[in-house]
Amino acid sequence: MLNARLMALFAGPATLAVVLAVALNNLANTGGTGVLQLSAPTVVPSPTVPTRTAVPTLTAVPTLTAVPTLPTLPAPTPPAGWPSVAPSGAEPTASGAPDRRTARAGAVKPTAAKPTAAKANTTRTRAAKPSTTKPNTTKPSTTERATKPSGGSAKGGTTYIRYGQVITGRATYYTTADGSGNCSYEPNGDLMVAAMNQRDYENSAACGAHLRVTGPSGSVVVRVVDRCPECPPGALDLSPQAFQKVAPLVTGLLQVRWTLLSADLSGPISLRYKEGSSQYWCAIQVRNHRNPVASVEVPAGSAWRKLSRQEYNYFVSEDGAGCGGRVRVTDVYGQQIATAATVPVVAGAVVAGPAQFRAPG
Repeated sequence: MLNARLMALFAGPATLAVVLAVALNNLANTGGTGVLQLSAPTVVPSPTVPTRTAVPTLTAVPTLTAVPTLPTLPAPTPPAGWPSVAPSGAEPTASGAPDRRTARAGAVKPTAAKPTAAKANTTRTRAAKPSTTKPNTTKPSTTERATKPSGGSAKGGTTYIRYGQVITGRATYYTTADGSGNCSYEPNGDLMVAAMNQRDYENSAACGAHLRVTGPSGSVVVRVVDRCPECPPGALDLSPQAFQKVAPLVTGLLQVRWTLLSADLSGPISLRYKEGSSQYWCAIQVRNHRNPVASVEVPAGSAWRKLSRQEYNYFVSEDGAGCGGRVRVTDVYGQQIATAATVPVVAGAVVAGPAQFRAPG
């Protein structure tokens, strides 16, 4: 009450009224005693703050030690008598002959006085046996038409196969046969073709030869267009189309008989200068020949000069002598065909010759 009175002394009328109302209310609440009954204040507990844990001290990362270098072990020495192992890689072919049945590389166009000829490639990878071709000893003539053959015996170019001789050998087939191959012919749609074994191939002397092959299902005439380095003597590797004429394809391998023919071809022989040929170097190929070819010659003054035969079925003049001049061709029976005029060097062009060989008889 005293507080109310003091406040009344110092307060204005409005304030005094408020104070009096509060005083009367307190008096009612105290039952008239004048003593204000105050209740104990409720204490709100302070929230508990969690204690922060100490951050652990990071330990130092241990330094990696260097890996020790292993000592080089010496190569083992094989016991005495053991065979040595050749380095890995493609097996060589005889006399640098290319592998069989891949795309043939064309001759490099000469840029100097004596260019190098590029050989035709094949897909065979097994090493081939050395060529056994013997030199041709047939005395040439100077006629410009086919001369009369001296008989059925070959005089040069082929050593093992003879006209009319029956040969027995193994026959297989290869699925990539298309008329091309080591003989450097282009595919022409004729799939009655064969690859000759290495011995009877004789440094391309068998190229273009026609053979009659006979098996259990019948016979077929094929033209030699390729070389089979891994085939044994007497063996033939036929196209699938030719093989199924003599036996079912499922047979795979069988014994056959075959003989050299003198095919009745239409038209004269033809001559082709290889790509890259020029007055400094040239290679000549004979095509459409009835009988196997023994030699190709070019003029050398008043005589004839034989060109070097290559396994890819071309005759090469390394120094260019005779390139672009007359050409004389001799078959294995001694018949000769010589051009009356010169044959200009046009690389890749096929020029018809003056005549065709006759069948031996």
